[in-house]
Amino acid sequence: MKRILLFALISISMTSFACKKEEKEKTPEKVEKKAEKTEKKEAPKKKSFTLMGDTAAVKWTAYKTSEKKPVGGVFNTVKVDKIHAAPNAMEALDGLAFSIPVASIFSKNEGRDKKLKESFFGTMTDTTEIKGNLVTKSGKEAFVNLTMNGITSKLPVTLKIDGENVSLTAKLDLKTWKGTAAIAALNVVCAEKHKAKDGKSITWDEVAIEVNGKFNVK
Repeated sequence: MKRILLFALISISMTSFACKKEEKEKTPEKVEKKAEKTEKKEAPKKKSFTLMGDTAAVKWTAYKTSEKKPVGGVFNTVKVDKIHAAPNAMEALDGLAFSIPVASIFSKNEGRDKKLKESFFGTMTDTTEIKGNLVTKSGKEAFVNLTMNGITSKLPVTLKIDGENVSLTAKLDLKTWKGTAAIAALNVVCAEKHKAKDGKSITWDEVAIEVNGKFNVK
C-alpha cells in the first residue's frame, strides 16, 4: 500500500512539474508574438520619376484652306536635355530642355516636307532648330519658353499624366513668333493645294502641338 501511495505521489509531482515546464515554454512564444504585433511597419518606399528622353515624340497639326482642313505630321528627331529624377512627375518635368531639328519634319509627303523646310522654315531667322524649356514649378500652370525665328516667348501647355505616361498639348499662334512672312511664303508655293471651293488660298497661322513621353518610375 505504501508503495502504491509513493508511486502516486511521484506521478503527481512529475505531472505538475511537466505542466509548469510547458507553461514556461509557452510564455516566451506569447511574448514573441506580442512583440511582432507591436513592431512598427516599414514606411512605404518613395517613388522616383525620371523622363526617358528617347520616348519623347512630337506631333503637329497645321491647317489649310478656308475650310481649315488639318494637315498632320511629326518631327522624327527630338533631343531632351537636363533630365533629372524627382519624387513626382510634375517636378521631373520642370526645367527639361529640348531641341528639335527642323530638317527632321515628316508629313508622309516628300514634296510638302521640302516646301516646309525651304519656304516656311527657310524664311525664318536662325531656325535650324526649335528650342525650349518646360516650366511646371507653380503647380497651377505649365508653359514652355519656346525659341523660334529668333524669338523666345511663353507657350501655355496642358499636361496630362497617367501613371508612367505623359502628354503635353498646346496651340501655337505663329504670329507670336513673327511667323507671318513664313506663312505667306509657304502659301505662295502651296497656293493650289491650299485653295478651297471659294477660290481662296489660305494657310492658317495656328498649329496644334502634341508631345508624348514616358517616365522611368522606381
